[in-house]
Amino acid sequence: MRWAAVVAGVVLLAGCVATGAVYTPAPIPAIGDALVYIYRLEGSGLKTRDAYFYVDDVNIVDLTQKGYTWFHVPAGNYTLKQKWPVDVTLGMKTLEAPVRWQAGRTYFYRLGVEQRLQYPMIVTEWRLHHVLEAEAMRELAACRLQPAGGLEKLLMQRQCLTCK
Repeated sequence: MRWAAVVAGVVLLAGCVATGAVYTPAPIPAIGDALVYIYRLEGSGLKTRDAYFYVDDVNIVDLTQKGYTWFHVPAGNYTLKQKWPVDVTLGMKTLEAPVRWQAGRTYFYRLGVEQRLQYPMIVTEWRLHHVLEAEAMRELAACRLQPAGGLEKLLMQRQCLTCK
């Protein structure tokens, strides 16, 4: 029984890390589409919590540490958001950025999470960065794939907007 408690403690301290396939480049997008990568490096804060990512309020992926995803979307203007489970921020902090993705282009976004002691508290900060390709390629080598979901819903939502 003691060993079970020790193992559970080690797992909690180690945090969760993505376990998918190692980084491989995504297929080239179709004509009229953009390619978007989102990834999360290993950080010192919120190790055991997934970071939720949305495009136009559609959940695209929930990333663990060292996780990445990619997806193709039609060129256009979107809103990219990152949220945490409600118990982390009580729903009060969302990172949000308007983005314009152009056909044939590739975009890279990195979530960085850090914790530091700011006496008498521990402060956790997170930022979503638009990253240059060369830097992203070096960092993605340490990441594991977590496939994007919700794309069908996003595409249907976009179609409905253009029909009006």
